[in-house]
Amino acid sequence: MVVVDSHAHLDLMYEKLKSGPGSAANIYQKLAEESPAKLKIVFSMSKPSNWSSRDKFIERGVSFTYGLHPSFASNHYPQEVKDALRHWAAHEDVVGIGEFGLDYSYNEYEPYHQEQMFIAQVTVALELKKPFVLHLRNAKRGRYLGSEGDAYRAALDLLRRYVPYNYVFVVHCWSADLETARDFNYYFENVYFSFSPMLILSPYLNLDEVVRRLPLVSVYTIFFKKKMTLSPLVSRSTESTYGRD
Repeated sequence: MVVVDSHAHLDLMYEKLKSGPGSAANIYQKLAEESPAKLKIVFSMSKPSNWSSRDKFIERGVSFTYGLHPSFASNHYPQEVKDALRHWAAHEDVVGIGEFGLDYSYNEYEPYHQEQMFIAQVTVALELKKPFVLHLRNAKRGRYLGSEGDAYRAALDLLRRYVPYNYVFVVHCWSADLETARDFNYYFENVYFSFSPMLILSPYLNLDEVVRRLPLVSVYTIFFKKKMTLSPLVSRSTESTYGRD
C-alpha cells in the first residue's frame, strides 16, 4: 500500500518556522521519520503570500498543489489569482490546483466573491489540465433555512456549468449528506471523496452511511495527527490519505 500525505500545508508550516527554531529541512525530516517507507508527499500551497516557499523543498522530490483557500479569498481578485496560478502551477511538480472552494461557515463569507474565485481557479485547472482539490463548508447550523448557505450545492451548480463530467477532482473532508454525495458522483465520474475524523467524531452527520453507499474506489480516508513530534516546532496537523497509487 502506498501512503500519500496529500494535504500537508507546507506554506503555513514554513510561515510558523521562519522565525522559530526550525527550517524547511526540519519539516521534511520530521514528516519522513513519522511516515511509512512508501510515502508520497503533496504539499498544499493555499496562501499566496507564501507560494514562493516551495523553493525550499523542490530538490527533495515532493509534489505540490497550488490554490487560494477561501479563508484568504477576500484579500484577492480573480484575475490576480489566475495570473499567479498560471505562473506557479505550470511547474511539473505541481500535480493539481487547490485547495480552493466555498466556505460559508464564516460570519461574513461573501458568497459572490468566493464563487468568482472558485470559477477563476477552475478555469486555470482546466487550462493546465490538472486535477483540483475542493474545500467546501456549509453555513453553521441555525443561520440559514433551506438551500441558502449550502456550499456543496452551490459548488455542484458551478461545477456542472464549467467542468467536464469526466474531469478528476477531490472534495476533501466531506461533511455533506448521502444525497449530495450521490449527486456529485452522478454528474462527475472521476470525483473522489476524502473524510476527516468527523467520520467517527460527528455521528449526527451520518458520514458512515455516505462511505458505505459510495463506490469504494472513490473514497479516501484522512487521518489528522494533531500530536506529531513536529510539535512544538509547528502545531499544524497533516493529512495522510490512503488510496490508489
